[in-house]
Amino acid sequence: MKTTNQEAEMTPKEKLTQRKRILNYVKTNGFIDRLTALVDCGIFELSARVGEIEKKEGVKFNKKRKKGKSRFGDSYTCVEYSLEETA
Repeated sequence: MKTTNQEAEMTPKEKLTQRKRILNYVKTNGFIDRLTALVDCGIFELSARVGEIEKKEGVKFNKKRKKGKSRFGDSYTCVEYSLEETA
């Protein structure tokens, strides 16, 4: 099993919420998308958690649609989230 930086930095009593995992991941890697959220953070409903972060914590995200091809050749579109720059 892959250990993320955020897991390595946790104390035994501390548990990161999904929202904290998303924020930590984006701060470390610059962006997150649905597949990355599922594989690296164990988060299935990324868009719901991003909405909660924006509403409850006042953090704003840039949302960029990206297109790609699956391993079967099918086209797909997903959203890539990154933190908005603050002035």
